[in-house]
Amino acid sequence: AIRLVFGGGSTQDPPGNEGLANLMTGLFDEGAGTLDSEAFQIRLDDAGADMSFDETRDGIYGSMRMLAEQRDEAFDLLRLAVNEPRFDQAPIDRIRAQVLSGIIANENDPDTVAQNRWARAVYGDHPYSRSDQ
Repeated sequence: AIRLVFGGGSTQDPPGNEGLANLMTGLFDEGAGTLDSEAFQIRLDDAGADMSFDETRDGIYGSMRMLAEQRDEAFDLLRLAVNEPRFDQAPIDRIRAQVLSGIIANENDPDTVAQNRWARAVYGDHPYSRSDQ
């Protein structure tokens, strides 16, 4: 298994484009290099690998688990995902719909509403006051 950490995260989203880091992390395993989303997922499955990415306010996180005997193939896919992500339109539309669904669900979640209000009250105009969705 491997875990990656990169500086960045939702505080680096340009004003008016909040959620960009969240969308981007959802797309890293949706095709890379010459592999579209379906081909990339098939290669991951064939390598016995599980890859995921997430973001926080201050970082981009990635992790991958793989079968030991398939680690070279799995690391090749990880390298492609990080260095040559495709960002094809169909996966963008699908991941965007998932993100929007989560935002709508969180609008009625008392914990999320309280957390967002607290962040705006404490951080004012600082990027920490913005939602990381």
